[in-house]
Amino acid sequence: MNQAKEKKWLGMVTEYGCVVTGRSDLQRHHVVGRSYKHNKVHIGRVFVLPLCVDLHDVHSNNPLNVTHFRHRFTDEYGMQRDLFKKMTDQMIEDGYILPFDLSLIDVIMDTKY
Repeated sequence: MNQAKEKKWLGMVTEYGCVVTGRSDLQRHHVVGRSYKHNKVHIGRVFVLPLCVDLHDVHSNNPLNVTHFRHRFTDEYGMQRDLFKKMTDQMIEDGYILPFDLSLIDVIMDTKY
């Protein structure tokens, strides 16, 4: 993904609001890190979830914070890949044109996250 498309994508993610709470005080969570590949396909810059500060910030002491307690987060809210799919499906339904090849969604759905 080139820099312009990544910037557009991150802007869309930010507009969406927290995938869990809907709040707008959010940070972008790169689920697997920006440089991650799955089956030789770069997905790190696409596999991003908007999460409220409480659920992502390293300084948050929320017991469901994904940065510190990924398993607790997943137990409470579901797999991160499913949250991503729900978000992208909603974006597509709302008429957004996603700035990446939609086949990346299938690659992300194949991860263990």
